[in-house]
Amino acid sequence: MPNNEYTFPFSQPVTQNYGQMRVDQNFSANDTLFVRYTGDGGEQIQPLAFPQFTRSDVSRAQFATLSESHVFSPTVLNTARFSFSRTHLRGALHSEITNPQFALVPDAMFGTISISGVTPFGTGNTGPSYFIQNLFTWSDDVFYSRGRHSLKFGTLINRYRQPTQGGLGVRGSVGFANLTAFLLAQPNTYTAASPGSISYRNYEHSTFGFYVQDDLRVKSNLTLNLGLRYEFTTQFQEVNGRQAALRDIQHDAETTLGPAFKNPSLKNISPRFGFAWDVAGDGKTAVRGGFGLLYDVGIFAQVLLNGATRTPPFASQSSLRSTAANPLSFTVPFVIPPEAVGKTIGVPDYLIQQPHMLHYNLAVERELPGSMAITLAYGGSRGINLNQFKEGNPTVPQIQSDGRQFWAGNEPRTNPNWDSMGAFGTAAGNSWYNSLQFSLNKRLTGGLQFQSSFTWAKTMDETQGQGGSDGGLGGTSQQSDPTHREVDRGLANFDSDLNWKFNAIYRLPEFPFSSGVVAKVLNGWWMSGILSVQGGVPFTPALTVNRSRSGVNAGASGIDRPDLVVGRNNDNIILGGPERYYDPSAFTVPAAGFLGTAGRNILRGPGEATLDFSVVKDTALGFLGESGRLEFRAEFFNLLNRVNFSQPDRIVFAARANVEAPLATAGRINSTVGTSRQVQLALKILF
Repeated sequence: MPNNEYTFPFSQPVTQNYGQMRVDQNFSANDTLFVRYTGDGGEQIQPLAFPQFTRSDVSRAQFATLSESHVFSPTVLNTARFSFSRTHLRGALHSEITNPQFALVPDAMFGTISISGVTPFGTGNTGPSYFIQNLFTWSDDVFYSRGRHSLKFGTLINRYRQPTQGGLGVRGSVGFANLTAFLLAQPNTYTAASPGSISYRNYEHSTFGFYVQDDLRVKSNLTLNLGLRYEFTTQFQEVNGRQAALRDIQHDAETTLGPAFKNPSLKNISPRFGFAWDVAGDGKTAVRGGFGLLYDVGIFAQVLLNGATRTPPFASQSSLRSTAANPLSFTVPFVIPPEAVGKTIGVPDYLIQQPHMLHYNLAVERELPGSMAITLAYGGSRGINLNQFKEGNPTVPQIQSDGRQFWAGNEPRTNPNWDSMGAFGTAAGNSWYNSLQFSLNKRLTGGLQFQSSFTWAKTMDETQGQGGSDGGLGGTSQQSDPTHREVDRGLANFDSDLNWKFNAIYRLPEFPFSSGVVAKVLNGWWMSGILSVQGGVPFTPALTVNRSRSGVNAGASGIDRPDLVVGRNNDNIILGGPERYYDPSAFTVPAAGFLGTAGRNILRGPGEATLDFSVVKDTALGFLGESGRLEFRAEFFNLLNRVNFSQPDRIVFAARANVEAPLATAGRINSTVGTSRQVQLALKILF
């Protein structure tokens, strides 16, 4: 470890309170009812990059359900439910630096200062935010059997009310090209919420779903599953009228008051098909398969939340970039010239399409001796019109004779009325998932049962996601070239090629000659374990500056990629180990004005392995009834105390010159995932 590396000890105190209550009532043999209430609350205090800065995240959730089932006849059953849920998430609540003399934005906490090659310090550019969701749900399901048909049909109605407060940009962020520029107070970027921005919104909408399904028994050994679902959402409405849209993203100079986007869900008709075939009719070999067209109507809340902080006339961002002709000067608080106020915006795509997925699978199952069964399966999906977060107002590059794009840095944007524009929910992305799955199961015999499953898979996409966390640890959800999706086509940020899970339960034999107190002590013991092993997820090598001069996302760090040296690939770049996980010499700085040749997510991070183990003792408590018992549990998480490393630092160059050495931090792993060994003791009374 270099002598000039700064570290500090810290703790992350977590408070979690959880409770649940359920009451069941049987009115008759044909009428049953239950009521259930669940409450859950938690808070976590997290340190940031330096001990002076912390943040607190708080969650509160309540769930209540009332369900009634009625048997009309031996062939007709109806289940009706009503539920209410309220979730309240609050983030970035506080930090220690509140002195006004350090504020980058007037009347705000200290924001963030970023220096190439130095860990950013500050509270972040996002201020206190919250997201509340009040959800009322009604559903009714009817089950009807007639001859060879087992019919199911019903409806699901949801009513949403979602007050939100976004905090993006309220504290401001300033970036410096290097330490020298910082000492000379010569920033190269500055971003903050525009003065007067209002990011509070309160959206309401409803969803309606209707379905019918028939499980048709064609023969004694062949069953078909035929289904159809129609589900749509009403138009989102902001109760205070704070909604607008940039309806023509390429030409409009102003937003239009009204819905943020057109409702894309009115044609969401979803067919489903499946089958189950008992090959020999003896119940030992089965072939199963299915296909479905699936729509997701619950994915627009994040789109609207993002737009709430950047859509004029109610809110926008202001960004400045230093140029040779117009260098920035650093003052506290930062001063935004009038001509730059509100030019950096973010809007949902007014013509957003409905994201949907084609899902398909085929499996062969075979019974084996010893109460075991084996399954070999293929599972796949094809995502279409997936939500993306991309530059909605790209600059227009020059096309070279060899077909490459070149930016001199002064190119006009597609819509000259605006600067950089975040386009949310553009629903233009595609994904491809293919997997080979193998599992071995053993039913409980002789006190032992286990399950082992292995998946070999590959997930490709063209970026997807709406929030910053959607980029994962290894990359960004932002495209480097928003006009050519294929440039960013690669492994998905969450792709894990190998995944093995093994779990087992073993119940110790009863001692036949024990009784009384001895029996209670010696009998009722059992143990279980879960082993999880998975391959690492991909990450993208990147530059800390907008070397291409494309202006994507206002020239933000970590989007442009370096050039890849010919002959280098994941196999000969990955070195392993936390000090230098990959070889940065496999990359060079691209020529200014050009995109780098390194692809997205071409490297794969370290894998993970964890073993959890528990020992349990059950003691019957006869005075609490037939099911009454006292349960003692000793649980060991990460029993072997294995260190699972996080992703390495993917920033290779702080590139401004044509030739520059890689950063000393390139490839270094500075954190872990999961926890160290934890021991938990619990005592339960069940009745």
